[in-house]
Amino acid sequence: MMRKLFIITLAIISSVISNCAFAQQQGFINIGGENLNAKLATARQQARSRAASTPTHSYWIGYGFPVRPNVAIDVVIKSGEREVEPGVMVGDVGEYETRNLGVFLLYSEANTGAQKDLPVRAEVYNLDRQRDYEGLPVYWLGRANAAESFSLLRSLLKQTADSQLADNLTQAIAVHDDPQTAVILEELARHGHLEASRVRAILWLGQFGGHVPLLSALARDTNEPFSVRQASVRAISKGSDPRVVATLRDLYASVNDQAMKEAIIDSVAKSRDRGTAVEFLTQLAQSEQNPELSQHARSRLDKATGEKQRRKPDKRSVKTNNP
Repeated sequence: MMRKLFIITLAIISSVISNCAFAQQQGFINIGGENLNAKLATARQQARSRAASTPTHSYWIGYGFPVRPNVAIDVVIKSGEREVEPGVMVGDVGEYETRNLGVFLLYSEANTGAQKDLPVRAEVYNLDRQRDYEGLPVYWLGRANAAESFSLLRSLLKQTADSQLADNLTQAIAVHDDPQTAVILEELARHGHLEASRVRAILWLGQFGGHVPLLSALARDTNEPFSVRQASVRAISKGSDPRVVATLRDLYASVNDQAMKEAIIDSVAKSRDRGTAVEFLTQLAQSEQNPELSQHARSRLDKATGEKQRRKPDKRSVKTNNP
């Protein structure tokens, strides 16, 4: 019994030392406290005190959180001799999967007005990747559980009027590994007060699967902004539901505005069910009465079947022989 207790205690101490050592290596300033909100308040207080004696008025506050599987964020991929930063990848990401992520909030004491207590930026960074954080101090709050992280991120979302900040905060929520993630995204998709947040939530719901009824309803609703309706169509096409094209076909028949019909055609062309997509696009190209929509379907059909690529050498040949 004593041996087991010793091993457990040693493991806990080792974990704490490892976390602190990592923070020190990165130059992070470790913040203690009872919970995430208390740590955040302490970090901001320390940052304000530091700002009084330094010309740097900006700083990061960061914390770790439980990360959903099968995502890759803030990674560098070798592509030949080049290094590529692909942003966010979802699905079968293989060796690029990132399990050690942090939410980083950039605050500026020079920020004034109604938004003075809000961060000016929010990012999700890969903690296994070295970076200099723009030479600014980083106050590290440790690891937060999903519930307290959601509470903070949702509070910031409700207060901000900045579309880019709202987009990134929604992205941060989406990569949490917790059953409540999808519930929160649904709420944001329906009732988020900023379009950018709603669009980001909708696109992530497409990756989660099981939200086709909500997405279809949003796509059909003419009272919704076009960006929300378009994102809903795109989200449906990214899902793994075997009836993706059939759902998009029904949507096409139920909407009247040309812009939405074009968005549906684009999404059909990008769906995973290539055979059914080609069949539907062929039908539209031949039978659609609107010549612009018919041409749009034909163009996407050529791209989906590779016909457009096959024509390129022929065009070059004609151009060479007929200068």
